[in-house]
Amino acid sequence: MRIEFFGTSHGVPSDIRYCNCIMLESDGSRYLFDVGAPAADLMTRKGYPFSSLKAVFITHLHGDHIGGLPNLLDLSNWYYRDSAYRVLLPEERGVTLLQQYIEVTSALPLREALALSSFEAGEIYRDEHITVRAVEVAHSPTVKSFGFLVECEGKRIYFTGDMCHDLHDFPTFLYENEVDLLITELAHFPVSLLFEKLATCKAKRICLNHVYPVGKIDEALARRAELTGELFAACDNDIILL
Repeated sequence: MRIEFFGTSHGVPSDIRYCNCIMLESDGSRYLFDVGAPAADLMTRKGYPFSSLKAVFITHLHGDHIGGLPNLLDLSNWYYRDSAYRVLLPEERGVTLLQQYIEVTSALPLREALALSSFEAGEIYRDEHITVRAVEVAHSPTVKSFGFLVECEGKRIYFTGDMCHDLHDFPTFLYENEVDLLITELAHFPVSLLFEKLATCKAKRICLNHVYPVGKIDEALARRAELTGELFAACDNDIILL
């Protein structure tokens, strides 16, 4: 299994970081978790065929998590016509938004092979490679927000998505069930609060992503000896093999 970071920034891009977007690859099949980065451009530059994309999972509808999705979907609809994948969004209004975008920008109807749907907490996707469960979090009072627990090739990965400023929504199952990789944001709460949660978290490896301000990375890495699991920070184009 291969995890590649297309974008690792917080709410706005920087000169070296796109907004949030992570790709998981298993046996040639690819999956995107959030599409804040220009994923269509990046897939093209990296030589990843659109036909290899099987599903897209969106944690919440803030712009830095969906900004690259309309272009990805539009190109898949009229140009990369061998593409066929599902887009799973946390609110039905997200489905409506994308459908309207295609109607406005293209004379073509959305192909049936590009399936848009909303989801609730629980198992939302399963194929021969991965199973994805959505875990609701309390990031914002105005948008529904989720993290994703992914099982793939006998491994477990948890993507936190964006959480609440007081971290009361940090998933309790991470204290009881081991994950091979935890990818956590660090933009909406202090390092000290996150470390309180990580101290008893059963994660073999912990990856910092979506960090603001970026100086928090050095602060967190300076405390890595406090944790039993490996701690590191992601940058754009980083690749993790599991």
